[in-house]
Amino acid sequence: MIKKHVGMDALAMDQHGNIYISDIFQNGLYKYSSGNEELQFLAVFPDAGINEKNLHSDAVYIKENIYFLCYNRPVIHVYSCTDSEIREIRFEEDRGHNLRLFLREDTLFILSDSGNIREYNISSNTIAACSKNYASELRNYIDKFKTGSNCTKYQRGFILCENGGNCFVKVDVINETSRMYAAPCDDLRMVYLFAGRYWFLKNHSFNAAAWDGRSTCVKEYQCVHNEWINRNHFFPYADMVNSGGDLYIVNHYAALAMKVNEKTSSLIPAYGQESRQCPANDNPYGGLYGRCAEYGDCLYFFPCQSRDIVRISKKDGQIKYVLSYADINKDYMKQIDIMFEGDILVDEEVTVADWPLRCLVREQKPDETLL
Repeated sequence: MIKKHVGMDALAMDQHGNIYISDIFQNGLYKYSSGNEELQFLAVFPDAGINEKNLHSDAVYIKENIYFLCYNRPVIHVYSCTDSEIREIRFEEDRGHNLRLFLREDTLFILSDSGNIREYNISSNTIAACSKNYASELRNYIDKFKTGSNCTKYQRGFILCENGGNCFVKVDVINETSRMYAAPCDDLRMVYLFAGRYWFLKNHSFNAAAWDGRSTCVKEYQCVHNEWINRNHFFPYADMVNSGGDLYIVNHYAALAMKVNEKTSSLIPAYGQESRQCPANDNPYGGLYGRCAEYGDCLYFFPCQSRDIVRISKKDGQIKYVLSYADINKDYMKQIDIMFEGDILVDEEVTVADWPLRCLVREQKPDETLL
């Protein structure tokens, strides 16, 4: 069914502060202009169902192009910001899911949850499996995970952690090393690396923890003023952001950023409103907000189940809900109707091959494809 609102999945920001977003609930590409605070529907991605969920897992902006990594298929969709064209880059299928992209100079590193790393050379348009030792070490580490893995990025590569466990792997694509760590705590959901310390967000805790990578204990940061939080919610935090040396944790169920207070070893509400929280009877696995982006003096929260993009000023904490979904949904339906000349049911799975709109589709295959 065509949904009533837009959920944000993979997103990337260009040099002008425009944010390009792949919808998490159905096939759709959107552009959010931070200048005039408008969300514009651009296109539907090719060779994917209209109602396909979780189409992309990551996105990167490179030289007027947005590279969207498909989660369930061996494809990168490339959207040109200059001519509004979408092309495809295909590679060999993996037994796992594609998780993240990392850019180093002219190479995009593609990481899957099976531990495989591929390297896509942008200039030569070639893609190949990474044959370095650190890539094979990573696969050996991942095979030891008892459950699935979650992934974040840091300045030199990726961090994969065992969901619900205590193990994580730091992948340094610059120095070409992989190293596995056993943290002195468990129930890990996400692991971040800021200022030489590993930060842990957990599945069933409203607190955060930090570890230096050597000691036998972690430093706990207690969440204060959390009486409003629905304690049945799973993984209460969605993201962690380093903004000018200050660390903020984005709440998954409210338009609220928690700030790390080193003096009191606590998490304090920094920006936002506690009242905009997810009702207690809502799906505990589908929170309001999932991704965060920073531009200028503002933090932007992008929704999963919410109906607004939230802009929060870091200067004064002023919060603004900057989106009306009614107009966006109307524009989406209008363009879908144009694509298929009215011959489509909204609950029908349709694959888009071509359409007479602003986006033309051209498939671009790399010159070399390796397993």
